[in-house]
Amino acid sequence: MSPVGKVLYVVSRFPQISATFTAHEMAALTEAGVQVAVASVWRPAQGTIPHPVEQSFLPGLIHLRLSDPGLWFRVGRAILRRPLVLWLCLRLFVAHLNSIYAVAKALTTIPKGLALGEIAHQQRFDQIHAHFLTAPAAAAMLASAVSGIPYSVTIHAFDIFATEPRLRNSAVRLKCERATLNVVISDFNRRFMQERWKGIRGRFEVLYNGIDLNLFRNPTPARYSPGMPLRILSNGRLVFKKGFEYLIRAVAQLIAEGASVELRIIGEGPLMEPLRGLCAELGITQHVHLLGKLSQTQVVAEYQQTHLFVLACAVAPDGDMDGMPTVLLESLAMCIPSISTKVSGVPEIIRDGETGLCIPPHDVEALVRAIQNLRDEPEKAHRMAQAGRALIEQSFDRTRSAQRLLNLWQEMHP
Repeated sequence: MSPVGKVLYVVSRFPQISATFTAHEMAALTEAGVQVAVASVWRPAQGTIPHPVEQSFLPGLIHLRLSDPGLWFRVGRAILRRPLVLWLCLRLFVAHLNSIYAVAKALTTIPKGLALGEIAHQQRFDQIHAHFLTAPAAAAMLASAVSGIPYSVTIHAFDIFATEPRLRNSAVRLKCERATLNVVISDFNRRFMQERWKGIRGRFEVLYNGIDLNLFRNPTPARYSPGMPLRILSNGRLVFKKGFEYLIRAVAQLIAEGASVELRIIGEGPLMEPLRGLCAELGITQHVHLLGKLSQTQVVAEYQQTHLFVLACAVAPDGDMDGMPTVLLESLAMCIPSISTKVSGVPEIIRDGETGLCIPPHDVEALVRAIQNLRDEPEKAHRMAQAGRALIEQSFDRTRSAQRLLNLWQEMHP
């Protein structure tokens, strides 16, 4: 094996508050002595505030912009050096003919991938690694073909679960089979891919997302005692697959039955106003607090003040669902009794009856019973929370995850 000392990460957007797991992985690799650079396929959303873990990667960030004349110069050089890459471009384009939206994505991603290959070649990277099997993997695949540098990809959730034709990833087989390594974030995802894309070739390895346990050292969550108001926390982008509607309805039912409950939800997104409207409709506005986006310090403070953490993951109409929600890793790291649903890889974190309670998705009644269960048996809830912390230390530490990824890369370098 030869050492992998310089890695180019390819992501959709950077910085991106909903994908800090990538930055944590890069930070752990940097701590292990690897030089990491980041290429962003698209511009970050306007007003995005970088997470602290993303800050150190901003100075060397590679922006891929079609308006940059230098990008087109690199595209020309790439084609002159590797003319056969045009055949791969054609295959990628044909794989995206399922919708106009997909065609537009391909037409913008292809030149960026070719230009990135020239950059990777000039800067002598040892490995190209993409996160998400969408535009980042397409760009990384083309960059690999141009530069001769091996590429790998981490596959998450939306990139394989979405079924709507406009969003369906039609080039999965091409991208996976050209990668030297396909990292999947759960055993569920590996089984899902083998069933949906039967006969797919390539190396697939399960590697859980890791978190920085230093941020959750000596957790001291609030302990619930009978008679006090129950504080419930949830955290995530305000979209359907996070299941906030079901959680709000469960809280409304608990309140209707006479319970004293306060629900606090961290996050922002397109469902902010609809969720406010739902709270008003149910008459529980004073019991539900939509906090918006918070800093890492503020999030930890919220964790310390809550009795239960609930993420009622759901399956969206387009097939999208969560893969391995980072907020569940954080809640377990903070020793908070946690509840979630049997969606994709979630039961690999929230092991029902062991590290928390894991219920069917879209089931308000089951959610009410689970909350009542942990509220009424605080000692059992505490034992589960302790087991959850032990699981995170054993299997979801970012340092261990990054070292395993580095070892996998080195195995592929003769």
